[in-house]
Amino acid sequence: TAKGFIDCYEENAVNVYAPLILRSEAAVRETDSFLSRVYRGSVSTLLSAVTQRQSLTRSEIDELYDIIRKAEEVQRHDE
Repeated sequence: TAKGFIDCYEENAVNVYAPLILRSEAAVRETDSFLSRVYRGSVSTLLSAVTQRQSLTRSEIDELYDIIRKAEEVQRHDE
């Protein structure tokens, strides 16, 4: 409740919790917070840490390349 993700109210002497935002929005907010706190906002440092500790499948590597290509397109569009 303090983060604004859920509401809590009492109904029939029972606490009821209800979402205030979509799960996808909560995930984005928490990811941003984690990236900021742990990796000082650096996506490349995060990816470096992940790839050093575990092997990526060819499919995961291809997905990362797709994400980077899309980010490049967005950046070119914004310039």
